[in-house]
Amino acid sequence: LAKCYGFVPEINPHDYERASLAEVLRAAAEAGALEASEGTLLEMEAAAAALGFDAEGGRVLATGPEEGLWLAARAALADDDAYEELAEVLEAIDMDEADDEDLWEMDCDANVAG
Repeated sequence: LAKCYGFVPEINPHDYERASLAEVLRAAAEAGALEASEGTLLEMEAAAAALGFDAEGGRVLATGPEEGLWLAARAALADDDAYEELAEVLEAIDMDEADDEDLWEMDCDANVAG
């Protein structure tokens, strides 16, 4: 709703804070949004990292966290049934990146030949 009235700032790639997944989970616990012990938080972070998500850090922009940090938090908070779905999401993201690179390489080859 706030965006409809123009209160949400546009994305500025130079205006961000770096946060690790551990920092995000601890902040959620401190705010009361997540009830978990320190050991549980470490297990959640390890589960996300085991799925291939980057737990070391990501950018938090004024409009919210970057996709990688968001997906890592989602993986950390997921129950056992959701892990397979999240692994498929990560694989699809990886495949899209590979497809983009392939397209880029084809574009570069075309420019060299022409």
